[in-house]
Amino acid sequence: MLRLFKHYISINTVLAFSVDFFLLFWSAYMGFYLRFYGFGGDTGSADFGWLNALAFVAVGQFSIFLLDLYQFEARLRLSQLFRRMVIAFLVFAISLTSIYYFVPSLAMGRGVFVIALGLSVLLLFFWRISLTMSQKSLRVQSRVAVLGAGSSAAMVADLIQMDNTLGCELVGFISEGEEFEPIAVKQEKILGGKKDLLNIVQRQKVDKIIVALSDRRGAFPLRAILDCKMRGVEIYDMPSFYEKMTGKILIRDLRPSWLIFCDGFRRTELTQLVKRASDILLSLLLLVFSAPIMMITTLLIKTESRGPALFRQERVGEHGKVFTLVKFRSMSVDAEKESGPVWAGQGDARVTRVGRFIRKTRIDELPQLFNILKGEMSFIGPRPERPHFVSQLQEKIPYYSQRHTVKPGLTGWAQVRYQYGATVEDALEKLQYDLYYIKNMSIFLDALVIFDTVKVVLFGKGAR
Repeated sequence: MLRLFKHYISINTVLAFSVDFFLLFWSAYMGFYLRFYGFGGDTGSADFGWLNALAFVAVGQFSIFLLDLYQFEARLRLSQLFRRMVIAFLVFAISLTSIYYFVPSLAMGRGVFVIALGLSVLLLFFWRISLTMSQKSLRVQSRVAVLGAGSSAAMVADLIQMDNTLGCELVGFISEGEEFEPIAVKQEKILGGKKDLLNIVQRQKVDKIIVALSDRRGAFPLRAILDCKMRGVEIYDMPSFYEKMTGKILIRDLRPSWLIFCDGFRRTELTQLVKRASDILLSLLLLVFSAPIMMITTLLIKTESRGPALFRQERVGEHGKVFTLVKFRSMSVDAEKESGPVWAGQGDARVTRVGRFIRKTRIDELPQLFNILKGEMSFIGPRPERPHFVSQLQEKIPYYSQRHTVKPGLTGWAQVRYQYGATVEDALEKLQYDLYYIKNMSIFLDALVIFDTVKVVLFGKGAR
């Protein structure tokens, strides 16, 4: 795993993205060369530059991204890879043709386009098949030992075994059975006790130690861990390892000291200024382009059912301040008159036919652009929740109030990484993603959220 702009990314993802960029860029220029030089063509009519090539590359890589071909958590079979690549290149060709129609200055000419597309198809198919077949051998294997044998240690083992991108090999566990909870790992995987820690590390050629003790009081082998550290062994505590591998912060057994002393949660004035300027610019652009859609949606809502097209509801914002959120009405009027405040469920009967569609496509969220312009929300951040649910969740979930240290968002890390939340367990899971975003907030992470949001909207994931 590599850390770029405070966010952890798989080495395979960085490698695939970099090689894809080079191959697409090379294909664009080679298409131009073959068209106007290789076949004796006349360069006098050629109109091609680096902007044309970059447009070709950007649309190509975004098409690959839409088909989840930059995610390597689960290893794809060759048949699955082939299907996704075919669909990605169909999306690539159709999208690029559409862009050329609306922005002719980016076009590279039909001959160049056909040659460049053909070359990129051949090269990327060959490259991606090679990467998939050699994915295991390309990973740098780190030998990992886990200090502890309780439920936290078992969770580390599950993370290593489930994710093919970690490049980790679990050697075993180091424990003497004195943890404050039952042993939750296979007995045969226990290598020995903490008193023999240094010998085990040397004998097993361990590269990393994950400290996953349920309670460290009187059980932490400080001297032995320090000796291992001085000998070049990497030491991780459980929360840091979990954050690195999952993109969320583990709240269970999280100590306040970890939040206080960890690297993160810094927001400079420049970062906040850039974020606010981005919010205003993106909101204005979306309002302009979505104005016809919003007008049609208003007419459809008014035609289907009585009542206003817009729905206003109190939500909790930055520093716990309550504001009025605006969205298109997707339920019948007075939907909660009898039940009171309740979460929306799968196939909720209160949702209208038009409402079901605008929820699925996220059109119902568009009026929140006005909340962003007013400064009550940001484009990206934790989803704002209703005061009724906030008061309940703060009592049941530790650190829940920390999500209110930043402005809530129209979309966010939790929204693109997790399904729609309708239970306390869902709220806990989403909070772990929200805390990760707040801790590692950056323009780079915001860009990742925006790209993932486009994917979510196009494929209708997570709506209810």
